[in-house]
Amino acid sequence: MGEYRKIDYTQVALPEELLTSFAKAMLPELRKFYASDEGKAYFAKWLLKHSEYTAHSTSESG
Repeated sequence: MGEYRKIDYTQVALPEELLTSFAKAMLPELRKFYASDEGKAYFAKWLLKHSEYTAHSTSESG
């Protein structure tokens, strides 16, 4: 077997249609996760580490 080349993923260009279809496929699963108890706990823990988003999200909702 030959050696594998290392791929520089920052130089990979993906068509916008591919990214859009991937996002549409993932969205229902992401919504299910964040609606679950596990997802809510994960997000609360994440917010503790990223407090810069806490004030921003509450100011836009009102």
